[in-house]
Amino acid sequence: KKVIDNKIYQVYKDNYTYSKVNNVHIINDYYSKERSKLMVKRNYLCLKSTNSVPEFLKAMKKN
Repeated sequence: KKVIDNKIYQVYKDNYTYSKVNNVHIINDYYSKERSKLMVKRNYLCLKSTNSVPEFLKAMKKN
């Protein structure tokens, strides 16, 4: 299991959070943490920079 840091930040007013995992920021569905833990490798983007978070959220809203 990957250990997620205690630092979990709410992104704007959207129901998404990003956690720093092994120096890579991963988006997690705030209300489906257990599910996202299983699907993070397939369905979520690993962001190297928090600057990419807004673009990621826009993409999520479109899908």
